[in-house]
Amino acid sequence: MEYLEEKYPEKRRLLPQNPECRGVRGLTLLVVAGIQPLQNPRVSEHFSQGDKAKKLDWTHHWIGNGFTALEAELKNCSGKYAFGDNPTMLDVVITPQVYNASVKFGMDISKYPTIKAVDERFNQLEIIKKSRPENQPDYVKK
Repeated sequence: MEYLEEKYPEKRRLLPQNPECRGVRGLTLLVVAGIQPLQNPRVSEHFSQGDKAKKLDWTHHWIGNGFTALEAELKNCSGKYAFGDNPTMLDVVITPQVYNASVKFGMDISKYPTIKAVDERFNQLEIIKKSRPENQPDYVKK
C-alpha cells in the first residue's frame, strides 16, 4: 500500500500526511502480521491436525485475541473510520478480516463494537461495495 501511496500521490491517500498520524502503520501491522497469517489454511491445518472443530477453535482464538487488542487501540484513535475521519490503510486491512471472521468462521463481531462500526462505515463507500467478493465476475456462490 505504501508503494501505491508513493507512486500515485495525487490519488486519495490511505496514509495520513501528518507524521504523528502515520502511526496507523503500527495498527495496520497488528492486523496483517498478528491476525491474518494465523487464518492461512496451511497454518491452521498444521495446528489442528485435520480436526475441523480444532481448526475452528484455533481460528476463533487467534482472531479473537487480535480483535481484542485492536478494539482497545481503536477506542483511542477511531473517528468515523478506524484511524480518524478519513479512510486509511487500516480500514483496508480490517474489512477482509471482519468478513472472514463473521462470514467464513461464524464469529460474533458484536463483541468488538468499534471494529464493527468502522467496518460498517467503510463498507458504505461505493468503491468498497464494488470490490466485495460477491460483486466480482468470477465469484462462485457456495
